[in-house]
Amino acid sequence: MTVGESVGHSDGAYPKVDSAPSVADQHEYDSASLEWFFNRVHALAREMNPLLGQLAVQTFERMPEMVTQLEGGEELVNVSSSVGADMVISVHELIDGDLDQVHARVYEFAERYEEQLMKAFIATVGDAAERAGNVVEASQPGLAGLIDAIEKTELNFDEDGRLTTQLLLHPDTAEKLRQQESESPELARRMNELIDRKRVEYFASRRARRLPRHRN
Repeated sequence: MTVGESVGHSDGAYPKVDSAPSVADQHEYDSASLEWFFNRVHALAREMNPLLGQLAVQTFERMPEMVTQLEGGEELVNVSSSVGADMVISVHELIDGDLDQVHARVYEFAERYEEQLMKAFIATVGDAAERAGNVVEASQPGLAGLIDAIEKTELNFDEDGRLTTQLLLHPDTAEKLRQQESESPELARRMNELIDRKRVEYFASRRARRLPRHRN
């Protein structure tokens, strides 16, 4: 933003701007503004989505080619995705100090950023899981189908036995499953028993891996 005219006030509280900033100053202003904008948008997006908040962030000048080695020697090349949205901030709002409107637009941009980023993330994970053969088809709908899928899935737990494996579900789907669980004690019992059994199997497999092997 180049200031080409004086900014005055009736009581003379604001000093007169005699000249526009230099090219170097303008570049510094632009760089600082972009850095603030990116950091704020990303922080808001991570607060909006717990899953996104757990993902590590790295900054690259140029996006490297990401290759995942699959079982059987096949390579999965992860194609980068672009996310973005249009946003207009009035210069007059900044001059007048109307930062509420600026903050509102940054928040709206963060919402669109989070939505597009998660769609790209889910598509990438889904493609990798399908090519690696890790897709589980549920034989039944609803909570019964979820129990069936978990039966075929390996779960992870922390040292205190708390479940660390996370399910990525649409909010509407998650709410329907919680409702089914509250309305069906039998399904809730099956789910709890399944997780308990998976917990026992998890720690048993860890103990087996730690046992020393002796040669005869």
